[in-house]
Amino acid sequence: MDIQSVYDFDKFFQTYRPKRADYGLQKHFSVDIEVRGVESASHVFVRSKTAIGAKTPWSAWTQMYPSVLDARPTPPHASDTIPPVMDNKQWEDFAASVVPTLTK
Repeated sequence: MDIQSVYDFDKFFQTYRPKRADYGLQKHFSVDIEVRGVESASHVFVRSKTAIGAKTPWSAWTQMYPSVLDARPTPPHASDTIPPVMDNKQWEDFAASVVPTLTK
């Protein structure tokens, strides 16, 4: 698949689950998100890897949306809603710090 945008998943998911549900979680290198069910009753499941390597095992699938920890009757987004595109971050010292270390 072609990467056409970098999505702001932190912002998109911030209202999905109570903050207490994610206490102690870390961001992972690889995340796999899957929608299961019919359009009117879709659920989003997620699994992750701690590293990108092909030999790194995936975690078990976990229901992300609607959260099993959230008692609200209506989820904050429909399961087919596309996250907002992130703003580009400027790497201010790229030319001074990174470019000299690159090989030809």
